[in-house]
Order: sequence, then C-alpha cells, then structure tokens
Amino acid sequence: RGADPTESEQIEWEDVTEAFKIETEKLAPEKMVCTSDFELVKVMHAFEMMDTKMDAGVGYKERKFLEEVIEDGSVAAELNDEKTLDLMYYLMEAEASFLSGNMLVINMLTCVYFHKLTLVTN
Repeated sequence: RGADPTESEQIEWEDVTEAFKIETEKLAPEKMVCTSDFELVKVMHAFEMMDTKMDAGVGYKERKFLEEVIEDGSVAAELNDEKTLDLMYYLMEAEASFLSGNMLVINMLTCVYFHKLTLVTN
C-alpha cells in the first residue's frame, strides 16, 4: 500500500496458519493452494538467478558467438525453402508468445537467427 492506513482503514488480520496446514494435508500429491488470480506461467518466469537447475545461462563452460556456430556447422547459414518457412513459423509463434505477455528472453531471443539476420543467406 505504501503509507500506513489511517485508523478508519485499519485492517484486521486473522491468523489462518493452522487452518491452512490442516487443509494442505488433505491435498493430493503435486497439488497446491493458490489464489484465483494465480498464473503458473508467471511463476515459471520468476526463476532463481544463477541456480543451475533454473537459469539456462549458468553452467556453460564455453560460450560461442553466432558467427562461430555457423562456421562450425552447428547452425545452418543457408536455409532451403522448407527451413525458411519453419523459421518464419517459429518466429511468428515466438512473437505471439511475446505479445501475450511472456518475456522476450524466452521467446523471440531464443532464435539464433533473430540476433543477426544478415548472416543468413538465401
């Protein structure tokens, strides 16, 4: 809220810890308690930085630039018509994901070609 509420706005809190514990014991495995506005996708995006299980950027011993992966053949520089259409479809899906509110880093920026389109021929 920011500032302290005035006397007329004082909120009375009720401790529901014990009731909550009792109800959670009734839950089936892999179930959880959440509010009606809970969105799992937002929680999944709130990963812990530098946690090797959650942060995809951690744990790489060697980083390569796009030019290097094209040179070593890991990523194709020349795309045939089918691969070009696949890439366009992927980018449209990624853009739709971004426009739906997902983070740019987990959709559009996952495409290596998106970073430097001038390297791609054809």
